[in-house]
Amino acid sequence: MHDPFLQAILDNPDEDSPRLIYADWLDEHGDPERAEFIRVQTELAHLPEEDPWRPQLERREKALLAEHGEEWAGPFAGVVRDWQFHRGFVEAGTLEATSLLRWADDLFRNMPLRQLKLSEAGEVLGEVSRCPYLDRLTALNLWFCGIGVSDLQTLLSSPYLNQLRELDLAGNHLGIAGVQALLDSPLIGRLTVLGLGANYLDAEAAQLLADSSSLRGLTELAVDNNGLGVEGVEALAGSPFLAGLTRFSLGFNYAGPGIGRALAASPFLTRLRSLHLSESELEDEGVEALAGAAYLAGLRTLWLDSNSITAEGVRSLVNCPQLAKLFLFDNLIGDEGAVLLSAMSHLETLDLGNCGIGDRGALALARSAQLTRLRKLGLWTSLEGSPLVNSIGEAAAELLRERFGDRVYV
Repeated sequence: MHDPFLQAILDNPDEDSPRLIYADWLDEHGDPERAEFIRVQTELAHLPEEDPWRPQLERREKALLAEHGEEWAGPFAGVVRDWQFHRGFVEAGTLEATSLLRWADDLFRNMPLRQLKLSEAGEVLGEVSRCPYLDRLTALNLWFCGIGVSDLQTLLSSPYLNQLRELDLAGNHLGIAGVQALLDSPLIGRLTVLGLGANYLDAEAAQLLADSSSLRGLTELAVDNNGLGVEGVEALAGSPFLAGLTRFSLGFNYAGPGIGRALAASPFLTRLRSLHLSESELEDEGVEALAGAAYLAGLRTLWLDSNSITAEGVRSLVNCPQLAKLFLFDNLIGDEGAVLLSAMSHLETLDLGNCGIGDRGALALARSAQLTRLRKLGLWTSLEGSPLVNSIGEAAAELLRERFGDRVYV
């Protein structure tokens, strides 16, 4: 890439103009596909999720990436794993913390990196915290890095976290002391996204979070895979400081139907658009509470995998016209539940893997006049011998493929 264009993008990472100017230059110098890719991703970055143009643009984005992604990722594609393009350039990826320390100068001088996931960072977190290029990052993911409270305090003392808005610390060893260290840091008031999944948090830790006015800027909070219990969920759901949340992840807390009731009763979750409650032991009772919650009327994405939900629970979900993405993997909803879901005209994604569905349910989905918006339908099975296995015959499977093409997974 030509240095003046790259430098303008590095100096102004939030602005579209330098990228689009470069796209114009590419058009004039014989690289129209690279130019198109920059424009497609820039447009996608500003389109609402429900915009009717998104599917077409996403298909073109996918085709261009499949053909040119490796080339466009540049010489550091082997250093940065799982790289992701945003607005035409690699802005996110995964790498080992030691690779960051070794390659930081080259990486940040050649890519507008903004979001990093670091692996094996625990033992070198002190060195990482002294890396001045952290000041470029808006998002930092430190999943399962063996980080304890003292390590976290070292990171939080870094002078290079001024741009950071998203911090994911899932799978570490923070506990309530780690939560307190976070809340004592000035960084917490700048965050919009916070991930604390699988960190040995309990109801007391949840109450600490709920009581902190520093969290009023959060739009996303993940506290899945902890032992919060109903009491902890009630504390979080009842916090006026979390009223800005649009995404809330509470899965794998195994607290029973009371979670559904606690969330449904909260007047502070009216902005919520995505809710993750997989493996929460909700059962039909908890789902019915959620479905009837006036405060959750804006919810568009709902994860309910492995919650012992039957067709009765599904019946209540049919009355939620706002839902666009529904994940019901590993629930015994059967053919009756599939027939009910076939009437949900607003659905764009529906996951019914391991739901005990046979030909009757499959045919109802295939023949539905309502599922016109559906872009992904999952009907796979992975639990042979279980009552949750989907037993769909070849004739019904063929009808599904005729109706949905590559949008269905049988």
